[in-house]
Amino acid sequence: MESADEARALCQRAIAALEVGHPARAAADATRIIGLEPGWAQGYQILGSALLALDKPQEALEAVDSGLAQHPEHARLHRLRSIVLFELKRFAEALEAAEAALAQYPDMADAHSSRAFALSALGRTAEALEAVSRAVELEPEEPNHHSKLAEERLSEDPILAERHARAALALAPEDVGALTLLGGALVRQGRGDEACAIWQEAIRLDPTYETAKAALMHHLDAELSMGALRPFFRRTLQHGLSMIPPGDAGLGKKLLAIGPLLGLLGTSKGLMGLSAMASPLRLERLKRRSPSLYALYTQLKEDEGSSS
Repeated sequence: MESADEARALCQRAIAALEVGHPARAAADATRIIGLEPGWAQGYQILGSALLALDKPQEALEAVDSGLAQHPEHARLHRLRSIVLFELKRFAEALEAAEAALAQYPDMADAHSSRAFALSALGRTAEALEAVSRAVELEPEEPNHHSKLAEERLSEDPILAERHARAALALAPEDVGALTLLGGALVRQGRGDEACAIWQEAIRLDPTYETAKAALMHHLDAELSMGALRPFFRRTLQHGLSMIPPGDAGLGKKLLAIGPLLGLLGTSKGLMGLSAMASPLRLERLKRRSPSLYALYTQLKEDEGSSS
C-alpha cells in the first residue's frame, strides 16, 4: 500500500477510535500518520485531540504547534490550539488562537464557541454571549453551543437559560452538562424540587465527584444570590470541595465532608441545609428547611448504598 493510502486508512481508523473513546489508539495511529506523511495537517489535528483526551494538554499543544509550523493558516488547528490553551488556563492565548481560526474561516461555529469560552474566562461576559449566540446561529444542531449559551444566560436570565439547556437536551438527551445547567436554571427560578430531580438524573448518568460538585455549586449559588458575603461563601465552598479527592466514589461521604466546613459560615438556608448533612440527628431540620436539597442528599445516599 502506498504511504498516502495507508495514511488515509489510518486517519479513518484514528477518527473512529476518538469517537468511540479510545484516544490512546488514536494517538498511536496519528503518530504513524505523521511518520508516513509529515506534511498532513490532519495527522497533527488527530494527535492533538487524542493527547488532550488523554489529559496531556502540554503534549497536545506541542503536537498542534508542530502542525501549525507547517500549516500556519489551518483554521481547525488554530481552533484546537484554543481548546488546549483553555485547558492550560492560558485564556488570553486561547482567545488569540480562536480569533486566528476565525480570521481564516469566519463562519466556523466551533471557533466562535471557543472564543466564547475564552472571553467568559477573561470576564468579558457580554462579548462571550455575543460569540456563543453566533455559534448557535451558525450551527443550531450542535448541543454544546446551546449548553454554553445556557451557561452564559444563567445568572441574568434563567428562563432563557432553561430554554437553551432544554434545546441542548433535545439534541443530546443524556448530556450530563446540559442536565446540570438545566437544574441550575430551574433552581434560580425557585423551582428547587424540579432542579434536584434533574440533578439526580445527571448523577445517575454520571455518578462522579464533578457532577455532584456542579449540582451543589448551582444550589449554593442560588441560595447565596444575595448578601455581601456571597463571594466569601463561594470561595470557601470551592476550597472545601477541592480538598475532596476526585477519585472518591462515595458521593454521600463527599457531602458529609464539606458539611462541617459550611456549618461554620452562617445561617443561610442553603448553608444550614448542607451543614445538617454532617449529623443524622439533624436530617429532620434539613428536610424542613430545604426539601429539595434533602431529596438530593437522600438520593445520593441511596445510590451510594446500592453501588457498594
